[in-house]
Amino acid sequence: MWYLSIASLVFVYWFSFFLADQETKKDHLMSWVVLIIPSLLWPLTVPGAMMELASKVKSDNQQNESSQVC
Repeated sequence: MWYLSIASLVFVYWFSFFLADQETKKDHLMSWVVLIIPSLLWPLTVPGAMMELASKVKSDNQQNESSQVC
């Protein structure tokens, strides 16, 4: 039960990004497959996405610190 609840929440969250993306074609099957498969595999994809975001924030912070020093 919890698995499907979280999977549906992940789907809704990523679906909002999917709809907001102007470059993604909404009528291609592969676009929907790429949206649905990671939503079903959320225990693997969510931690990976969080690690990617954390590394991006860390690199942005390092760039900001280095530009402030100069």
